[in-house]
Amino acid sequence: MEVDRAMINRRKQRIEMWIAVAAVTILATGISGCGGSKPSDPRGTPDGTLNELERAIRREDIDAMLACYTDPYYVIVNSEATVVSHEIARIAYAIAFAAYDYSTWSLVGRNVTVSGSGAFASCTQMMYFSGEWASAPVMYRMCRVGSMWYIYEESTADLAYGLGEARQLIFPGDH
Repeated sequence: MEVDRAMINRRKQRIEMWIAVAAVTILATGISGCGGSKPSDPRGTPDGTLNELERAIRREDIDAMLACYTDPYYVIVNSEATVVSHEIARIAYAIAFAAYDYSTWSLVGRNVTVSGSGAFASCTQMMYFSGEWASAPVMYRMCRVGSMWYIYEESTADLAYGLGEARQLIFPGDH
């Protein structure tokens, strides 16, 4: 009887030891980033922010799109800079999204340069518009705030795809 209790106690100690080892392994795996850790923020890099912008515009999701920009941000068209608040951009993009299908909009040929907490990206925006592919060069200046990147300046040769009424809201003196 004494031998049976000793064997049971030893077996119980071994089981407890394995449970402790398993718990420590699971804890260490979670801390080191393996296994059940949550994915990093998609806007944790400048290219990730451009990916999020592209997805938001294709879905015509104004809130997700504006989350990629500082408030306010600068828009430079033909060397003229304008400060655009999220409030004005929301109105302008609501009009643009109502007028045109942005499901094909994309940023191609990206060239991203990062220097400290700043970044510069140049690429081409493309969209199927009025039966043909339209494109325009675009440049973005970005800044890192905490762990996320935001666009604070967007520069184009012209607002692409004839935003019409939306263009007049952002640039009222430009005809």
